[in-house]
Amino acid sequence: RRVETNTIFDLASVTKVIATTTAAMICIDKGLFNLDDKVIKYIPEFNNNGKDAVTIRHLLLHNSGLPSFKPFYKTLKTAKEVIADIYNSNLNSTPETKYVYSDLGMITMGKIIEKVSGTSLDQFCTKEIFNPLGMRNTFFNPSNDIKSFIPPTENDNYWRKRLLQGEVHDEASSLLNGIAGHAGLFSNTKDIAILLQMLMQNGFYQGKQFIKKET
Repeated sequence: RRVETNTIFDLASVTKVIATTTAAMICIDKGLFNLDDKVIKYIPEFNNNGKDAVTIRHLLLHNSGLPSFKPFYKTLKTAKEVIADIYNSNLNSTPETKYVYSDLGMITMGKIIEKVSGTSLDQFCTKEIFNPLGMRNTFFNPSNDIKSFIPPTENDNYWRKRLLQGEVHDEASSLLNGIAGHAGLFSNTKDIAILLQMLMQNGFYQGKQFIKKET
């Protein structure tokens, strides 16, 4: 199938920017949390192995000290096990001392957004970001009727043992049922352009202030 300008792709780690970081800005505007709030304020079970000092700002800046990623799929089976493993993780460095791009940090960020909003990350993003901006082709877990229009990402011969088409490629996100702060979003260039235009215009788009300029 030919790739067109409206072709929908697995965004992989671009999820961190388009979904999770944008959602975090909206949560700040709504007063649901502050950047320097401790993670344990919202996720008490995160409070072990020296992680009590980690803040939301640390998660967003990738300087929390959390590991970059873990190959969860090799040893774990469920979303509950993955989240428990992250919350029990040791830090590799003291917060603020080192920049390490971290999937674990953004997965945790997604869970904070779910906690303060009282809804799932995908539902929050759809209601607060995608629908208001008219991003009609941006979502987690594409429905079966459009999967065939999404380019395959890999013939997975080591874990899922099938061609991956219209389902998230990232293994950790797959274990998290396709909805996670670090990966899982699908979209196309038109929709991404809308969100980036809004950000370039300091949160303003087509007559509406979606995010405060200061944020």
